[in-house]
Amino acid sequence: MECVATLDFYDKLILYAVIPPVVLALMAAVPYTILVCQDRYDMDDSPTWREQRKLRRRKVLKLVVFALFLMYPTISSRILSFFACRDVEGRRYLSADFHLECDTPEWHRNLPLAIGCLLVYPVGIPVAVFVILWRNRLRMKLPTVHLAYQPEYWYFELVDITAKVGVVVFVVVLLWLFLLWFGLGWIGVVGVIRR
Repeated sequence: MECVATLDFYDKLILYAVIPPVVLALMAAVPYTILVCQDRYDMDDSPTWREQRKLRRRKVLKLVVFALFLMYPTISSRILSFFACRDVEGRRYLSADFHLECDTPEWHRNLPLAIGCLLVYPVGIPVAVFVILWRNRLRMKLPTVHLAYQPEYWYFELVDITAKVGVVVFVVVLLWLFLLWFGLGWIGVVGVIRR
């Protein structure tokens, strides 16, 4: 993308906000359109054909959910990196792009988008998964990834997503602190060894 157009961090944030819903909508719309056309022209209403149609719709839904879970860590990481700023000689810079300062008018202009994305992706997706799993915990017939778990562990997909968000938060926000302490520790070790 950089060879076609130069995009700064804020432009990429907008793309990360817009592209996933468009991709997921296209992933769902194309197969569903084919299925609707098949349903219109196929006059067979036998139980076998009805089950096959249901199975095809479930496969499309599984594909969309799988794609969403694949995109989730990357999108969450990009959105959370908007809030990760570091102090450098009294000025705060974005950790993801040190060319851009935090708390500038441009940063504040993009703050509503970042908060909206934060509510939709890192927070909204786990909440939506929880609601879907909670509503279907007794039936367990919804074609999502939770079919891999036993009925008494209906909530485990939420645990998995929370762990992913925890890793993203650690990498984006806390990793630099860990590396700082690790580096200071090694400086101390080298200082003791050189004595």
